[in-house]
Amino acid sequence: VYGADGNIYAAGQSVGSGTASDFIVISLTTAGDTNWIYRYNGPGNYWDAAHAIVYGADGNIYAAGYSTGSGTSRDFAVISLTTAGDTNWIYRYNGPGNAGDEANSLVYGADGNIYAAGQSVGSGTGSDFTVISLTTDGDTNWAYRYDGNYGDEANSLAYGADGNIYAAGRSWGSGTFYYFTTISLTTAGDTNWIYRYDGPGNLFDRANSIVYATDGNIYVAGGSWGSGTGSDFIVISLPPDLGIQEEKSTVKKKTIYTTVLSGPLLLPERLNCKVFDITGRVVMPDKTKPGIYFIEIDGVITQKVIKIK
Repeated sequence: VYGADGNIYAAGQSVGSGTASDFIVISLTTAGDTNWIYRYNGPGNYWDAAHAIVYGADGNIYAAGYSTGSGTSRDFAVISLTTAGDTNWIYRYNGPGNAGDEANSLVYGADGNIYAAGQSVGSGTGSDFTVISLTTDGDTNWAYRYDGNYGDEANSLAYGADGNIYAAGRSWGSGTFYYFTTISLTTAGDTNWIYRYDGPGNLFDRANSIVYATDGNIYVAGGSWGSGTGSDFIVISLPPDLGIQEEKSTVKKKTIYTTVLSGPLLLPERLNCKVFDITGRVVMPDKTKPGIYFIEIDGVITQKVIKIK
């Protein structure tokens, strides 16, 4: 990043003396001369690395990545430095699964807080899509976790001009492998909406980068598995007021797999099914408009679904 002080700041990893790698930040002049080199070797004395760096509006440097702990595997790590290369604070987060946690993206919000996104292993859930909000003093505002139940991860983060947080990455689907996933959060850590896209190949879809554009829309780029084409280059544009969205509804036994759907309302075959709207009226499944519906199967209300379009 190019700092407001006219210097350049770069972050990454570097093999240390007796360590696998250290979390490293380097400050350079615009002429390419070294101002300083900062190295951090975590408590585990093993793998440490920075993946993202920002220059804060408060004049401090913030870098995020991972650091091996003592008995905690990799921890989600954020470090704050002065422009002279001195440590303000070091933040470490060890998720419930006590395994591989790491930050992939970092932003300094217009509200004066820091937001970092990545992955954190849950308790029996694999890695979860994770966003953490910190104060500029390094205290936790909140930690948000989204569990698709296997291998979920946030790769990129944006602070919108509308005052919301947007994170993009991947999340696990049932029978579809990874979904291209974007999640919108309030600055209080509440979910605005979750968008999941499953490409034609029903395999490995993943968002790698996200921006909030001056036209008020969100643009997300990554890869999506096509039908016989392998992984395709993909860009998706989303409105900021999207609402919760799932791409498909899938019938499974006596339930519809998704509870939020945008396509036809498909019901289990060979069962006595009825659909009720929120007023209690019976409606035809193929005539449903956006709204909330209740599914009755064999005389029992089994599920609530939300149709958005």
